[in-house]
Amino acid sequence: METRSSPSVAELRRLGDFVAAGGCAEAASLEKMSKEAAFTYLKSTYDYGRLKRRQKRSLIVHEAAARISKNASSNTGPWKQRKRPRKCPHSSNAKSISASTKHQRKGEARADEEFSPTHNSIANIKNPNRSCSLKSGSIKQKLDPIMLVELGDHVFSYRRPNGTSICYNADTLVDYILATGDFLEPESRIPFADADLRELDDIVKRAGINRPSVHEAKRGDDAQKFREQRIARDALVGVERLAGEVVAEIMSVIEAVALPPDVDDDAEDLPSEMNWQGVDPEEAQLRLIMDLFPNFVEHYEQLKRADEEYALQCIRSYKSFILGPPNARTRNRFGFRSIVLDFLQKCEQGIHRRGSF
Repeated sequence: METRSSPSVAELRRLGDFVAAGGCAEAASLEKMSKEAAFTYLKSTYDYGRLKRRQKRSLIVHEAAARISKNASSNTGPWKQRKRPRKCPHSSNAKSISASTKHQRKGEARADEEFSPTHNSIANIKNPNRSCSLKSGSIKQKLDPIMLVELGDHVFSYRRPNGTSICYNADTLVDYILATGDFLEPESRIPFADADLRELDDIVKRAGINRPSVHEAKRGDDAQKFREQRIARDALVGVERLAGEVVAEIMSVIEAVALPPDVDDDAEDLPSEMNWQGVDPEEAQLRLIMDLFPNFVEHYEQLKRADEEYALQCIRSYKSFILGPPNARTRNRFGFRSIVLDFLQKCEQGIHRRGSF
């Protein structure tokens, strides 16, 4: 019986068979469990909704493969065998006909292979970091997610709570953890357990790689240093966000600046002037000079004192934002865009400092 809180027993058994077919030996014991225990196991070990979608995609691929093999056996359908055209020795385009036929057959072979029933439904996802293994039906990872280089001989494999696994080069992962102070899995941001850190240390030690222990760094004297490092980084990001908000307000002023409509004092259409949504150029100039520019200089000086390289990267992105994309530049009404870009350039050069306004 299927209820709102849990699916039916037949549905749970079909999902268990699908997981067991992928090589999980523990899933074979689902038949001996009760309905509630089986549902709890699938929710805790795998993402239930994701697992159900994977099973549905697998069924669709297998049905498509069955249809294609049936069409191929009956010589009907889009992949039926075609007779090879005879070459005409006296024809000037005989070679081109043969080449086009060969290319067509290669395309048919690729299509048959793509819908082969031996393929796993997840393996058909076009991901340059993964390749399919037809013998085992599993997904083989080829690149390290941090450096985007090929995985080496010393690999650390991490199994996430939802059942998926990810591999990293052991030395790269250690360098990442010690440089950032984040004892988290880089992709999912899931905290590493102490057992995972000890396993990583063992891999590095057996490989003979000269790296400090990440487990001792988490629990030892470096823990306080990493905490202070995270606090400083969070504060730096907070100041950058404040500066970004000021830049967004400057952008809104540039886009809203416009002359008000000409209305006589004795005219009767005053509501049209009241509904005007623009910003007068004189008011926009006063707001930039008296409010927005000084606030930005204050935040930028704090960024520059904390991390000069990061501050330069931020101000270059601000200039690009004000300028706009190449196919739709920000309109330079009354020269306000040029004024703001010149202001940011002088901030980058260190000309505008605190107290300049």
